[in-house]
Amino acid sequence: MRNVTAFSQWLRQQRKALGVTQRDLARHAGCAEVTLRKVEAGDLHPSAQLVACLAKCLGVPDAALPEILEFARSASVRPAPAVRRAKPRHPHNLPTQLTPLLGREQDISAVCGRLLDGARLITLVGPPGVGKTRLALAVAESVLAQFQHGAFFVRLGPVGDRDLVTLAVVQALGFQMSGLNPPAVQLRAYLEEKHVLLLLDNFEHVIEAAPLVDDLLRHCPWLHVLVTCRQPLRLRGERQVPVLPLALPAVLPGAARLLAGEALHYPAVALFEDRAQAVQPDFAVSDANAADVAELCRRLDGLPLAIELVASRVKLLPPAELLAHLSGPWMLSVDGLRDVSARQRTLRGAMAWSYDLLSPTEQALFTRLAVFVGGCTLEAAEAVCGEGENGGEGKRGKKEGARRRVEESGREETNAQRPDASYLLVSPSLPAFPSPHPSLPPLVLDGMASLLDKSLLRRGNSPHGTPRYFMLDTVREYALEQLESRGEGALARRRHLAYYAHMLRRADEELYGAQRLAWYRWFDGEIYNVRAALATALVVDGESALWIASTFADYLIIRGRFDEARQWLDQARALPAAAAHTEARAWALVQLLRLDFYQ
Repeated sequence: MRNVTAFSQWLRQQRKALGVTQRDLARHAGCAEVTLRKVEAGDLHPSAQLVACLAKCLGVPDAALPEILEFARSASVRPAPAVRRAKPRHPHNLPTQLTPLLGREQDISAVCGRLLDGARLITLVGPPGVGKTRLALAVAESVLAQFQHGAFFVRLGPVGDRDLVTLAVVQALGFQMSGLNPPAVQLRAYLEEKHVLLLLDNFEHVIEAAPLVDDLLRHCPWLHVLVTCRQPLRLRGERQVPVLPLALPAVLPGAARLLAGEALHYPAVALFEDRAQAVQPDFAVSDANAADVAELCRRLDGLPLAIELVASRVKLLPPAELLAHLSGPWMLSVDGLRDVSARQRTLRGAMAWSYDLLSPTEQALFTRLAVFVGGCTLEAAEAVCGEGENGGEGKRGKKEGARRRVEESGREETNAQRPDASYLLVSPSLPAFPSPHPSLPPLVLDGMASLLDKSLLRRGNSPHGTPRYFMLDTVREYALEQLESRGEGALARRRHLAYYAHMLRRADEELYGAQRLAWYRWFDGEIYNVRAALATALVVDGESALWIASTFADYLIIRGRFDEARQWLDQARALPAAAAHTEARAWALVQLLRLDFYQ
């Protein structure tokens, strides 16, 4: 083979000597078949990275790679280097990643540990744009040497039917089916004696194909499966691994201004800098812009996809101006790279992928939950998004079952947080609002559990440990957009106002009794929702605005937020509609007198 004078000839001869087709070699090297065809024809000069990948796939030892790279780059006629071809080991089709994976070292180690400890089905679960695929690929690369027959990446994003999942796996493995047996049977027979890792990417839209995975695992004892999905497969033996957003600098009241050295210790900020330098090489996180970059990453929830998309705009605007524009439609529509699927080029596309997989009832609940600011309790979600009725004993049993699925801690809310379901009709300070939503069943608990499973809703705690359910800000922006497009924005805000007006009327009655401390704790958890309800009341209902502002002022005074209390009271008292409500105006005046006393 020393008489070969061009890399293209050498490549072709090496491939044919192994009996490998152009399609198979291209798949294992992570390039397009047409690219390999052009390289072998001498019409395309390959990059050093592609040369290295091709050489490794052909079994060239690492020690011979430098000589092969020099031979491929040489434009002069020269004999090909003599290399002893090693038998390819651990075959794979894992695509080569062109950018570093930041901040996932512990995640990679944890998932690798589970695989090597014997877990045969691991599902990486997380919201859109959190980086599940990149993490899964990094894990597969790390454990490749442990799987005798290799690791294979199966793209399920383009697969539109669960019945085609088997064929997608067959194609990724590169074996030819024959005979009359169904594809699933042939696939199972092929994998029965193989020690293989299958990486099934984007399983959420073919979730009905989960029984295929179960069947393969039961009949192929050496098979391991790593899945990326926005919800668990719910199979026996499945180990769920939540993929969380990247770590962010904490917001500490009174803390000194964040400096670059400290900020870059956080993966979200480091990712922003890396991706920004790709479009503007002289960009750097400095002491002057570190706080703005950190706030950008916080507003983007630490989601790698969102950070990458926004960081690519530093060529247009500096971080401080990007921060000023970071809201609503602009954030959702920022365009990205062309080497990813269409749904990953914008945040809107990533969110729409998940939204479109929801049932109509789940879509309705998802959009209506967006009216809450800073999350909500289960009771608030039921009151605002449901019909507010128990619905009989049968429904009560279903309700309790769903509650157990959603509320893992089993904690009960205080009586102060359990509103009377008839509040929509009896609240004296509000008009009779439309009730209920015509298209939503009386129970929302099953829907909440489903949205939790599908990573569109998250579970957290209030400052005092009460369970709360909330959306990432980027997810909520999309949900609000869909709420308006459905024509339900105004109704959702009025129902939200009705609920919180009712709760504040109850607080008004009990703030000076035995429940005073419980109500202040309730305010601590619901402060953002109370502000949102008050902002709505200032527009639609003057009397409600006065009552809410007055009761809210009581809490704000105790917490020492005098300026905010005065601001809300002044706005409510200035409303033309407030002039007719003597009792409410008197209560507001009392709070203003208290403010004057404390200040």
